[in-house]
Amino acid sequence: MNLNQKSISFFFFLIKADYFLKSIDLKQTPGYLDYIIHPMNFEIIEKNLKHKKYISTESFFSDIKWILHNSFIYNGSKSSFRITKNKTTYFSYIYLDQNKLTHSARTLIRIARHEITEIEICPECYLRSAQLITIDWFTKPCTIPHTLCWAKLKTYQPWPAKVLRIVNDEVDVRFFGQHDR
Repeated sequence: MNLNQKSISFFFFLIKADYFLKSIDLKQTPGYLDYIIHPMNFEIIEKNLKHKKYISTESFFSDIKWILHNSFIYNGSKSSFRITKNKTTYFSYIYLDQNKLTHSARTLIRIARHEITEIEICPECYLRSAQLITIDWFTKPCTIPHTLCWAKLKTYQPWPAKVLRIVNDEVDVRFFGQHDR
């Protein structure tokens, strides 16, 4: 599938991952390149977007996964615990701190996976929802038009919706109005 560069560019600006925006300062982090074989950050990803190096969402997502990989290798992934002696109990475990960078990278991966799925379903709908140029963006037909239907959730009345995809007899729709699933 060809990647819609505008959609992926919007995704880049949607994600707020301050820690991963710029390249690592090698003077402040000596030995970084001893462990990291493929440095990755959003500065590099943005450059790749400008040079149209991403031909699929998979290639884009693989660069985002490098961010998690590098954080895992350099910063670690496990929570830290310290054992202390207490007057009432012999030992207690005190939670120190989970590695915030790796946790942020994992969150980034979850968000990226969701957003990329939305881009793959319909890049035009994704881009229109992101830009919000007009109030009626949801009613504009895409190049490949979506089927319109009346969909119903268990406890609600039927409501008009767009069919975005059908997978294993399950229909993925976006409702008119708030555009919920």
